[in-house]
Amino acid sequence: MTVETCEKKTADEYTPNAYDQEDSPKAMNTDRRQVLKKFAVGTAALAGCSVLPETWTSPVLKFAALPAHAVTSGDITAAAEAIADATEGSGTDTAAAETAADAAAADAASAEAASAEAAAAEAAEAEAAAAKAAAAETAAAEAEKAADDLRGYSNSLTIKNTGDRMSCDSIWQDKFVFSKLGPQYAKSFLIVWSDGRELYVPDSTRMNMDVNQSDFRKYQPGGQYSGNNPDIPTMEVYAARGTHPDSVTMYY
Repeated sequence: MTVETCEKKTADEYTPNAYDQEDSPKAMNTDRRQVLKKFAVGTAALAGCSVLPETWTSPVLKFAALPAHAVTSGDITAAAEAIADATEGSGTDTAAAETAADAAAADAASAEAASAEAAAAEAAEAEAAAAKAAAAETAAAEAEKAADDLRGYSNSLTIKNTGDRMSCDSIWQDKFVFSKLGPQYAKSFLIVWSDGRELYVPDSTRMNMDVNQSDFRKYQPGGQYSGNNPDIPTMEVYAARGTHPDSVTMYY
């Protein structure tokens, strides 16, 4: 009967198996480094072969010089180390540079978006201010126009020509009838026909007319205010003889 003995190894003596070596990052970095170094050494060796003599001669030993390969092998190894270091570092530097470039591009895009947003907000504020100014200007123009339209009075009332007429000395004149008595509108007012003719009434309780017999524009207050014409129920005005205006407006 054979008894196998197992030798206990310490952690320092333990050698990882093939799977451990292949999977570990350190193993992968080591293998890559070795490949780079071998590639560098091989390149240097090929470069050295290009300067070898066509025939060999006996070495001169009186200077006790070392063979050429012994002198340069250390330089080649150091160069391989340097190439490996540079190659390994280049990947990290490139990744860092790409990350920095991406960050810079993101910052630039963010700054551009912020600038565009600020410009849009400023444009909106300017547009709102312009609209407000235009509205104020329009309101002022309308108020001025209204004041002009009212001829300095507070109110106006327009009556259309409905074809009614009255006879004065057997001459027909277009008649405009209002719904109330003259004094019920105001103490005084201005009557303006659409053809431009006017008649100012300083006292709405009294009849008023143009004394020009060829014109004979007239205001009747109506009711008890009409004197010798009490049959007139409400305020009436008459256009000038021979004219047919479309309307008449009272400003009061």
